[in-house]
Amino acid sequence: MIRSLLSSLQVRLILGVTALSLGSLWGFAWLLAARQAEQIEAMLIEQQRATIGYVAQDVDQRLRRRLDNLAQAATVLPLERLGDVAALEDFIRRRPALVKLFDGGIIVVKPDGAGAFADYPPLPGRHEMRFDHITAVDDVIHNGRPVVGKPIIGIHVQKPMLGFAVPVRDREGRLA
Repeated sequence: MIRSLLSSLQVRLILGVTALSLGSLWGFAWLLAARQAEQIEAMLIEQQRATIGYVAQDVDQRLRRRLDNLAQAATVLPLERLGDVAALEDFIRRRPALVKLFDGGIIVVKPDGAGAFADYPPLPGRHEMRFDHITAVDDVIHNGRPVVGKPIIGIHVQKPMLGFAVPVRDREGRLA
């Protein structure tokens, strides 16, 4: 009976159309899934780009704010007191908003990078330390422009840090 049923043209036609329909549906579902995966991937990439752009803009603004605040403080630094460690440290201490921006403290480096005039908060050995090997300080010594240096591990603080450096100029425009 089954054999006679399968030999019937009508049954073969129904089975063929059913197989063709199921195959078409499966192929359509496969194409639809591939297209959806592409669209989801494109959407995720766009969202990640937007997030990265937002984070990069935020980091850039924070870095610029720190550099601008440091540059503004450098313009009012009392040059006549460069030899007076206590007066310079007091000058820095009286600017708590500026000090809060820099976890590693603020250092007034000598023009050749061979030591410091002052640092706040004071750390032992930091006055005698050479700073010309730090990219930010070296860049200011050679180019005279404010700069954010490469990340380093702080010698006295022992944590990752970014060096910010701005030139302090005397009345003739020389690095003080």
